[in-house]
Amino acid sequence: MSDFIEIVNQNDEVIGKKRKDLVHKDGDWHRVAHVWVINPKGEILCHRRADIKKMFPSLWDVIIGGHLDIGETYEEAAKRELEEEVGIDDYDSLVEIGKWKGIPNPNQPQNKEFIKIFAIRCDRGVETLKPKRDEISQLKFIKLKEIEEISKDEKRRKKFVSFVYFNEILPELKKFIRKFNS
Repeated sequence: MSDFIEIVNQNDEVIGKKRKDLVHKDGDWHRVAHVWVINPKGEILCHRRADIKKMFPSLWDVIIGGHLDIGETYEEAAKRELEEEVGIDDYDSLVEIGKWKGIPNPNQPQNKEFIKIFAIRCDRGVETLKPKRDEISQLKFIKLKEIEEISKDEKRRKKFVSFVYFNEILPELKKFIRKFNS
């Protein structure tokens, strides 16, 4: 993984590359891939971010993902992040469920992202996954209904990274779950 990432214009077209820390500091638009990992019970894989992470240490997150490397597609980044972060390398059920443009954290208005959102079915239990220890300290599956409740409860939501686009993709998540549980 490089310290450089591509920067894009308002239309998500590559216009250059820059060090990741400067992209966040300068407020450049850039690309990120997110994957919602869902088990056969319709539960979402959640992970607690490692205490040593620069951004959002020790908070829970509902997605696996990260920045696109230079020249990488959103789908390639999603697959790379799945394998690197939790050891998932079977991508047969990976599907794109949406795209979002905006500022994922209101406390960091200079962090401007295009995010392609994917979902994948995982038939494995958390005990068989291989979390990357410098990124993830704990894994667990949580019922989608509970995640919906957390997203609406300000106190509980503070323990999580972000729910910025959650309501927008919720119908697609539910459709994905129904498809694989029918």
